[in-house]
Amino acid sequence: MEHIHLNIRIGDRTYPVKVDPSAAPRLQSAEEQIRLRMDEYKSTYPSSDKTDQLAMTALHFAHAGLSTQTQSLSDQPTPKLDLSSLSQSVDRIFELLDRRTSTASESDSP
Repeated sequence: MEHIHLNIRIGDRTYPVKVDPSAAPRLQSAEEQIRLRMDEYKSTYPSSDKTDQLAMTALHFAHAGLSTQTQSLSDQPTPKLDLSSLSQSVDRIFELLDRRTSTASESDSP
Protein backbone atom coordinates (compact mmCIF):
# COMPACT_ATOMS: atom_id res chain seq x y z
CA MET A 1 0.00 0.00 0.00
CA GLU A 2 1.41 3.36 -1.01
CA HIS A 3 1.46 6.33 1.36
CA ILE A 4 1.28 10.02 0.61
CA HIS A 5 3.01 12.90 2.35
CA LEU A 6 0.99 15.70 3.95
CA ASN A 7 2.08 18.80 5.80
CA ILE A 8 -0.28 19.28 8.72
CA ARG A 9 -0.16 22.74 10.31
CA ILE A 10 -1.07 23.05 13.99
CA GLY A 11 -0.54 26.40 15.65
CA ASP A 12 2.62 27.90 14.20
CA ARG A 13 4.22 24.60 13.28
CA THR A 14 4.04 22.30 10.29
CA TYR A 15 4.32 18.54 10.72
CA PRO A 16 5.13 16.26 7.79
CA VAL A 17 2.97 13.16 7.98
CA LYS A 18 3.01 10.05 5.79
CA VAL A 19 -0.44 8.45 5.58
CA ASP A 20 -2.59 6.13 3.57
CA PRO A 21 -4.38 8.15 0.85
CA SER A 22 -7.79 7.22 2.27
CA ALA A 23 -6.85 8.86 5.61
CA ALA A 24 -5.76 12.17 4.05
CA PRO A 25 -9.21 13.84 3.93
CA ARG A 26 -9.87 12.99 7.59
CA LEU A 27 -6.50 14.35 8.68
CA GLN A 28 -7.04 17.54 6.70
CA SER A 29 -10.50 17.88 8.23
CA ALA A 30 -8.99 17.34 11.69
CA GLU A 31 -6.37 19.99 10.93
CA GLU A 32 -9.14 22.45 10.01
CA GLN A 33 -11.20 21.60 13.11
CA ILE A 34 -8.16 22.15 15.33
CA ARG A 35 -7.46 25.50 13.67
CA LEU A 36 -11.07 26.64 14.10
CA ARG A 37 -11.16 25.55 17.75
CA MET A 38 -7.84 27.30 18.49
CA ASP A 39 -9.17 30.45 16.80
CA GLU A 40 -12.27 30.23 18.99
CA TYR A 41 -10.16 30.00 22.17
CA LYS A 42 -7.98 32.85 20.92
CA SER A 43 -11.00 35.14 20.54
CA THR A 44 -12.64 33.97 23.78
CA TYR A 45 -9.46 34.23 25.85
CA PRO A 46 -7.30 36.90 24.16
CA SER A 47 -4.65 36.79 26.90
CA SER A 48 -3.92 33.10 26.26
CA ASP A 49 -0.92 32.01 24.22
CA LYS A 50 -0.70 29.28 21.55
CA THR A 51 0.23 26.66 24.13
CA ASP A 52 -2.87 27.44 26.20
CA GLN A 53 -5.06 27.41 23.08
CA LEU A 54 -3.60 24.09 21.96
CA ALA A 55 -4.02 22.57 25.43
CA MET A 56 -7.66 23.63 25.60
CA THR A 57 -8.22 22.34 22.06
CA ALA A 58 -6.68 18.98 23.00
CA LEU A 59 -8.86 18.81 26.10
CA HIS A 60 -11.96 19.64 24.02
CA PHE A 61 -11.32 16.89 21.47
CA ALA A 62 -10.25 14.34 24.09
CA HIS A 63 -13.47 14.97 25.99
CA ALA A 64 -15.54 14.75 22.81
CA GLY A 65 -13.78 11.52 21.84
CA LEU A 66 -14.35 9.96 25.25
CA SER A 67 -18.00 11.01 25.18
CA THR A 68 -18.45 9.48 21.73
CA GLN A 69 -16.57 6.35 22.76
CA THR A 70 -18.71 5.91 25.87
CA GLN A 71 -21.90 6.37 23.86
CA SER A 72 -20.63 4.04 21.14
CA LEU A 73 -19.72 1.35 23.67
CA SER A 74 -23.19 1.40 25.13
CA ASP A 75 -24.88 1.35 21.70
CA GLN A 76 -22.88 -1.32 19.87
CA PRO A 77 -19.99 -3.76 20.12
CA THR A 78 -16.49 -2.30 20.29
CA PRO A 79 -15.13 -1.80 16.75
CA LYS A 80 -11.65 -3.00 15.85
CA LEU A 81 -9.32 -0.11 15.12
CA ASP A 82 -6.03 -0.17 13.24
CA LEU A 83 -3.96 2.42 15.09
CA SER A 84 -0.53 1.49 13.80
CA SER A 85 -0.42 4.19 11.08
CA LEU A 86 -1.63 6.86 13.49
CA SER A 87 0.84 5.70 16.12
CA GLN A 88 3.70 5.91 13.61
CA SER A 89 2.65 9.45 12.65
CA VAL A 90 2.55 10.52 16.30
CA ASP A 91 5.98 8.97 16.89
CA ARG A 92 7.33 10.87 13.87
CA ILE A 93 5.91 14.15 15.20
CA PHE A 94 7.57 13.59 18.58
CA GLU A 95 10.88 12.82 16.83
CA LEU A 96 10.61 16.10 14.94
CA LEU A 97 9.78 17.98 18.13
CA ASP A 98 12.76 16.42 19.90
CA ARG A 99 15.03 17.47 17.02
CA ARG A 100 13.67 21.02 17.06
CA THR A 101 14.11 21.24 20.83
CA SER A 102 17.68 19.93 20.73
CA THR A 103 18.56 22.21 17.79
CA ALA A 104 17.13 25.22 19.60
CA SER A 105 19.03 24.28 22.78
CA GLU A 106 22.28 23.95 20.88
CA SER A 107 21.85 27.34 19.21
CA ASP A 108 21.07 28.97 22.57
CA SER A 109 24.24 27.68 24.24
CA PRO A 110 27.36 29.92 24.15
